Amino acid sequence: LPHAWWWADHCGRPDWAGFEAEFPRPWYETNGVFLEVELFWFRKPGQPTEPFREPRGLWHGRELDWLSWKEGDGWLAFRSGYNGGNHNNRDLGQIVFGLGEERVLCDPGYRADKTSQHSCLTFRGHEQTIGAEAKIFRAETYRAADREWLYLCCDLSATYPGVLLYHHRHVLVNSAGQLFLFDDALARRGLRLGVTGHLQFGRRLDNGGPEWTVRDSPHGCRLRFLSPARSVAAEDWEWKGRAVTTLAYRSLRDAPAARLGLSLAPAGHAHPELVDRYNVLKIHYENAVARVDTAECRMTFQES
Repeated sequence: LPHAWWWADHCGRPDWAGFEAEFPRPWYETNGVFLEVELFWFRKPGQPTEPFREPRGLWHGRELDWLSWKEGDGWLAFRSGYNGGNHNNRDLGQIVFGLGEERVLCDPGYRADKTSQHSCLTFRGHEQTIGAEAKIFRAETYRAADREWLYLCCDLSATYPGVLLYHHRHVLVNSAGQLFLFDDALARRGLRLGVTGHLQFGRRLDNGGPEWTVRDSPHGCRLRFLSPARSVAAEDWEWKGRAVTTLAYRSLRDAPAARLGLSLAPAGHAHPELVDRYNVLKIHYENAVARVDTAECRMTFQES
């Protein structure tokens, strides 16, 4: 955590200091210098520490517009806000998702500054506009079908101001570790969107017909596209010694509108069925139906 010792003292959070003491950053992530500099300048002599309290539930830092959520096996972090800072990655809308200690969708890390290196959409082969702002305008938690749920919607329209009339990213995740992701985008002036989706996995993938399987996943994670997709391809690469696999996909037709849905689920849990009609999504799970109004960006549950 950047300057965690200072923030722990400033905010009266000895558990943050405990986190920094328990999980020191490797030297290769700090250029071999900054960790020692931070300890020298920002850690007070005898600064109190407490065991780090693992976060639960929803946290939304509204000034940065970053969000995290954790319940049961499932957890998620979402990046919104502003992408024009000095250490900017063009990654508004980025999702990091995992189950327990397994990080399924990853963030490659510092200096991976292309939109296509994150779990985001690109349009017409371009990266996001620098200096753009996104906004999480819906973040709601639910208890339904014996599970905890998070629904969020983020407005990413400003990331491609010359192309997009709007782009809303809908995310639905539950404590069983099921993730539903849906992108709804419309172009200006009837332009073709040329949309490409990108997902970043921390493990290699295997293609098994309609599903992609995360290789050696402790939870048996699988991915399925719930909307027609084409040109689906996996590319293996490495970033700072870590394995990353990018799964790229496109909508079935290159048109002024795109509505792309997909599901990630662990073994033992079925992918939901998606019905997409008249700006209403019905996501059918084993014992519940989530209904998302994509015009109003609101969700309701119907338990079965």
